[in-house]
Amino acid sequence: MGRAGQTRSVFIFQAEDWEPARLRAIELGRSMEDSYLNESGERVSWRLVCVETLDLLGDDLLDGREVYSESVPLAGTMTTSPTRPEDSQPQQSGV
Repeated sequence: MGRAGQTRSVFIFQAEDWEPARLRAIELGRSMEDSYLNESGERVSWRLVCVETLDLLGDDLLDGREVYSESVPLAGTMTTSPTRPEDSQPQQSGV
């Protein structure tokens, strides 16, 4: 059995307000979802789990651009059941 983990990514995009920003973040994350077999024949799945933060950065941004990605171990309480990113209640990172 393979190793489970997570990747944390940061995207820059434009939105008119907080709710459209939250929905755009979910749309971007969903667009990156994928599932495939690796060289060892193990299933690899990329799934959006949640939107953690939203921040106001200013006007001169490139819409949809990923600016950060970090692999992190799965939390001990993570289950294999599907998640609902639509239920995410993101915080601000303080940027």
